[in-house]
Amino acid sequence: MLILALDTTGGSAGAALWQDGHLLIETILQRGLTHSETLMPLINDLYCQVDRDPASTRGLACTTGPGSFTGIRIGISTVLGMAYSLNCPVIGYSTLAVLARPWRWQKDALIIPSLDARNQRVYAGVWSGQDLIIEENNWAAAELSAELIRVLAEETDRPLILCGSGQDVLSGQLPASLAVRQMSDEQGLPRPSVIAQWAEEDMTDEMCQTPQATWPLLQPRYLGRSQAERRRDQRAME
Repeated sequence: MLILALDTTGGSAGAALWQDGHLLIETILQRGLTHSETLMPLINDLYCQVDRDPASTRGLACTTGPGSFTGIRIGISTVLGMAYSLNCPVIGYSTLAVLARPWRWQKDALIIPSLDARNQRVYAGVWSGQDLIIEENNWAAAELSAELIRVLAEETDRPLILCGSGQDVLSGQLPASLAVRQMSDEQGLPRPSVIAQWAEEDMTDEMCQTPQATWPLLQPRYLGRSQAERRRDQRAME
């Protein structure tokens, strides 16, 4: 099964092609939020490089947020447009869950992927292995730090793995006594290859036989208000 996976929820645009348990190709472009210009050429280039016909695609997957509202919409609309054309099933994954997934084998650590939501806030959740133990939310960094201290009340030596664009914001609120490990910028990106492998595991025969049933399930996960909504509320208060 040939699967195309996309991530456009942050400053990078990424795509991967995965087939029968193997990564064929993955590319991540970090050119700011110009996904409307770069995404389709990137996808076309991937198919050309591995000599695959887009019509042979049998599954599509993408991140659904949180992240850039515009980026989220671009990724979802691209996947749905291709799904309609190819009659393929689609699967969406939380951006934070994708960031956490490569570290799920470190069961002794708390995995804390976060995205910078500005003004000392982060989109974040907390995983222990594969279990989500603190729900994804738009957190004030100080509030999430306090919640982590509460969770670690009797395990203060338990390692914390921070990744994603919000890790510096969050780490600045954490006590120096905690065992905090920060990932590099490259390690902290939501990788399309992770999305593609996950989608291959989750895609069932039923989904492939009735792909249209999966399309309405692909919904954005914003966890916050858009800039336009914030401006509207500000004008209403003036």
